[in-house]
Amino acid sequence: MSEQKERIQKSAEKPAEKVRKIKCEGPIHETNGASIFRLQKQRGSLDIYPGQILTIGNEITKEEAEQLLAATSWKFSEVK
Repeated sequence: MSEQKERIQKSAEKPAEKVRKIKCEGPIHETNGASIFRLQKQRGSLDIYPGQILTIGNEITKEEAEQLLAATSWKFSEVK
């Protein structure tokens, strides 16, 4: 019985997984002229605006976040 309580306490003490977020900074070049970044998804697309913050696992997947961080025409950064 006490072993079960101990396991429950240890699992309750585990820190929650950190929620990762990505922020859209906007186009890299001022002369780009684009006002949105359109991310093609498996089903449809997602329009991303400068200043918008996206939650990984909610609005975008981990793979899509990596794709955004590697984008060459727009700047995206991970929010701490």
